[in-house]
Amino acid sequence: RPNPVEMNNAREQLKRYVEHYDSFYEIFVIDAGSGEIIASSNPSIEGNHRAEDAYFTEPVQTKELYIKDIYYSKTIKGPSMTFSCPIFSLADPGKVVGVATARINLERSLYKLLLQRTGLGETGETLIVNKEVIALNDLRWYPNAPLNLKITVGPAVNAAGGETGIIETTDYRGVKVLAAYTHIPRTGWGFVAKQDQKEVYASIAQLLKFLIFITAITAVIIFFIAVFTAEALARPILEMTRVSGKIREGYLSVRNIPRQKDELGFLAQVFNEMADSLQSQMQVQQKTAEITDVMVETKTLGTFSLYMLKKFVEVTESTFGVFYTLDKEKKIFKCTAAIGSSIETMEPFKADHPEGEISAALADRKISHIAGIPPDTIFKYKTFMGTAIPKDLLTIPILVDGKVAAVISMASLKPFSKESLEISHHVWPLLNTAFSNLLAGLDMARLAGDLQEKNREITLNNDALKH
Repeated sequence: RPNPVEMNNAREQLKRYVEHYDSFYEIFVIDAGSGEIIASSNPSIEGNHRAEDAYFTEPVQTKELYIKDIYYSKTIKGPSMTFSCPIFSLADPGKVVGVATARINLERSLYKLLLQRTGLGETGETLIVNKEVIALNDLRWYPNAPLNLKITVGPAVNAAGGETGIIETTDYRGVKVLAAYTHIPRTGWGFVAKQDQKEVYASIAQLLKFLIFITAITAVIIFFIAVFTAEALARPILEMTRVSGKIREGYLSVRNIPRQKDELGFLAQVFNEMADSLQSQMQVQQKTAEITDVMVETKTLGTFSLYMLKKFVEVTESTFGVFYTLDKEKKIFKCTAAIGSSIETMEPFKADHPEGEISAALADRKISHIAGIPPDTIFKYKTFMGTAIPKDLLTIPILVDGKVAAVISMASLKPFSKESLEISHHVWPLLNTAFSNLLAGLDMARLAGDLQEKNREITLNNDALKH
């Protein structure tokens, strides 16, 4: 048995629990050996014996929590409910040395919850019944109902029997109600929530009228919204139809103006991008054809280099341009045409030691594009107005039999457009072929001249021998 000091500490601890938690009416500890109350938040009951009470015997035997159903307590002179659990020995965890019992204040706990009738109107209520279908809580229409009223109507009987459902029936008053019921297995209770049918259906009828009114208003609003939406949807579609008609007539610069950030706005933007792509492709084809015409018309190396450079500078909107041609010994590239600068200022460079922007094109034998050149670059061009710093450089090697025979290098004070680069790559194979044919033609003409000169010498020699 604990000493007096321990008993006093336990008693004070139990009192604090009761003071801080309204749900507890009292808490006490029963000695497992004697069944005597040895410590309680209510010292007046200490020494009383509870050896025959179920809330003592059940925890001792089962070693588990025990809930005693709502009953009439002589101590508090009213309905009560008791929870009890075993207290185990620290030295021997399997041995029960006591039982902690808490008597619940139903008015401040369970009954308080059941009296919250939010959503149940003026006639609704909730109730619980035990296994014998006896009411366990206060009812709205029956005074002093706990443990005194036995209910015989359907919902309470069904809930006590372990069923769950919703039913239209009469309650303990004989009034028609709509009731929902279920079973609480842990305590064996039946739980019922009910409301008079008259009140339930009155609110439904009122709700139905309100819904009809809202539906009518909504229909009117939807009509106007539909008209407005139809116009809003049709407007961009009609605009796209108009723009497509203009493009079909040849006005390739006409575009949609996206005014919405939805699917139609996205469609208008895609349509514009498609029109941009179409216009770009037509420009590429047109400029390619112009460059091809220049290739066909030029017959000499000088006119080819000058006219081709002029056309490339025009097409790419370059600021400067230079055309280098490999000499007969195939050792030095010499400037044969220049735009934006003087030919005399363009120094020749060795074929095996190219420098600057031309070196990459000669090494890779591919078109070289250098973009975003910084102000402190080494790429600078001397012009009549002074030194210029380009933004982009474009170098096109001209290949003959897989080797670089000429180079076109262009510089621009602004970035080259996508179309300019596409035209350059598109016409590059044609440029290689045209330059190769030009050189072959010049070689054939030179060979024909040499043969003609040899024939003249042979003829003169034959005439001399005859005389």
